[in-house]
Amino acid sequence: MRKTRPCTEQDLTEGQLELYRELPDRLQAKYLLEMPPIALDPQQPARRARARERLTAHVGVLDALLVATQAQRDATSKALAALEPEHCRVPDIRLALSLPKVTGLAVRHYTPPTALGPRASTSPICDGAQMARCLAEAMRRADLTPSQLHERTGVAASTISRYLAGHTTIPHVATIAKLAEGLGVTLDVLLPSGRQEERKAA
Repeated sequence: MRKTRPCTEQDLTEGQLELYRELPDRLQAKYLLEMPPIALDPQQPARRARARERLTAHVGVLDALLVATQAQRDATSKALAALEPEHCRVPDIRLALSLPKVTGLAVRHYTPPTALGPRASTSPICDGAQMARCLAEAMRRADLTPSQLHERTGVAASTISRYLAGHTTIPHVATIAKLAEGLGVTLDVLLPSGRQEERKAA
């Protein structure tokens, strides 16, 4: 026979709990007694023991990390203090810059993507429609077709046509530089004016 236990306040759903709290004290106990009993999971004690064991081990790892991090901070503070005198010998800072070592925990440096700054070789730098207008105007002035520009730059004629139509991925700086060289113009000619001002400000 499956074991059960009486229903408690913690077992009530949100709606049941709202109704339960509106009842006078003398009826709350009766309300709980009338609720269906809660079936007991026969594996619950073992699961509870395993969860307790894992959490205890994790607390130990976190404690070790705190100790290692504090030691790391002390070493860093000492290295900074040693650099204060004007003409002192620069100390060995490798220990201060190394990562804390904790058994059972992998510690590594992490740099958020936003802190990496722009990557000229991979990051799109302009709007596709604006790029299409700038490229079309430059090609018109140079009197070049996509095929002719392909011969000068190595960029596929079909790709250039898609750039002109604004139906493809925005070119990256390296591609725009090739197109600019083939057209005999500076890189800024193929960039929207807003991005030109941004590049100048940078």
